[in-house]
Amino acid sequence: MQLGNSFSVRLSLDTEAIMRSAADAAGVTFGVFIRRRIEQMLPLEEELAALRAAIELLDLYDPASSAAASPAAVETLLLLRQMASPMQLRAVQADMERYGLQLWREPSSHARKVGGGG
Repeated sequence: MQLGNSFSVRLSLDTEAIMRSAADAAGVTFGVFIRRRIEQMLPLEEELAALRAAIELLDLYDPASSAAASPAAVETLLLLRQMASPMQLRAVQADMERYGLQLWREPSSHARKVGGGG
């Protein structure tokens, strides 16, 4: 694999510590770890774009509606959340806030018991 020019990027101290720890755990250098993470993100962005397009086509997403989401949509979203890193999740949530969309929160077990009767 031929590599391009190197560049530097500034991270918060917390993010750098987390990434360095993950690199150590993976047994690779910090630079290799960061490069792999960036390279892994590219296909994910394409997959997410395809999923967004599919959701729009299936009319599962209606920002004006306050009705409950379909079970298939919720299951899909929960599976995607399991695949995403906390950093990716925070980035998506920041995007949603920037677009003025309300963040979805899974109902707590207490709220389900109180509201669902059981």
